[in-house]
Amino acid sequence: MRGGDASARPEAEHNVVWRYFTDPSARELFPAEDRDRAAHAAVADLRATLARRPDDARLAGLVRRLRARSEEFSALWYTHDVAVRRADVKRFLHPVVGLLELDCEVLLSPEHDQRLIVYAARPGSESYERLELLRVVGLQTLTRG
Repeated sequence: MRGGDASARPEAEHNVVWRYFTDPSARELFPAEDRDRAAHAAVADLRATLARRPDDARLAGLVRRLRARSEEFSALWYTHDVAVRRADVKRFLHPVVGLLELDCEVLLSPEHDQRLIVYAARPGSESYERLELLRVVGLQTLTRG
């Protein structure tokens, strides 16, 4: 199952890091040349989160399950890289419009329990034009039949 509504999955599969390391189709969202970087960044960010919340049993359980399920995750976990992502440029492969390069900003709640991730294409860029096309294509799909 690629992408889609996370709430349609079992609760244990709602986490995007879980899906990235356990569902091969989740990686299809990223260009092949970006996947190693995405994996490293996800693990380093998860390690930083666990360092901030060492008593969080759910988070520790997620790490434990990932280490048991994914050799790649386990190997990256043992590199001990720690990084908090606030801003980045991410590239995604969209099945209709192709490659999108988006600025990514991560906003944390004061308690750091929730994140709001904002993606935006630079005005005038090819990605901006592709998002505009996607907006129009989406409207056409909604009005069919």
